[in-house]
Amino acid sequence: MNAFEKVYLKYIPHNSFEGLNIPLYVAATDIRRGETVYFSSGELAIALMATACVPVAFQPVEYQGTEFLDGGILNNLPIEPLIGKCDALIGVHVNSIDRTVSTVPTKDLIDRSYHLAVSYAIKEKADKFDLFIEPPGMSRFGMFDIGDADLIFSAGYYYAMGIKDRIELFQKNL
Repeated sequence: MNAFEKVYLKYIPHNSFEGLNIPLYVAATDIRRGETVYFSSGELAIALMATACVPVAFQPVEYQGTEFLDGGILNNLPIEPLIGKCDALIGVHVNSIDRTVSTVPTKDLIDRSYHLAVSYAIKEKADKFDLFIEPPGMSRFGMFDIGDADLIFSAGYYYAMGIKDRIELFQKNL
């Protein structure tokens, strides 16, 4: 058992999708088969570890005879298992791309490349949501900027508060 699994089990002791109050789908990338896998039953901790397994930073999660990495590699906005099962679909994309940068330092090329690929895939899905929220300027934060968690939270929070009327109108129309 690794450290992350211990944390998950501490806060979710039943460790099962079936023990949750609402259905949950967790996307992970099967790195061997090159496809997105959706977990919705069984061990919750394994699915959570797999979907959060950022390449290079962590070893793949071995489970059911294959290896899993971050679900966002192939599908960073996994809407597919929800289509036809919800009254409304709300999408939130917090990796918006700043398209006005003049240079990209070499040390940031991998991070920028990843976010460009994700952003391109997200654009094709945005119109499938009943409400799509995308705070601007989030690309100033890298995927490993854990020390900026408060700033990241604040940026998203204040953006959402700025579109509160739009969100409330959406809720009223449900």
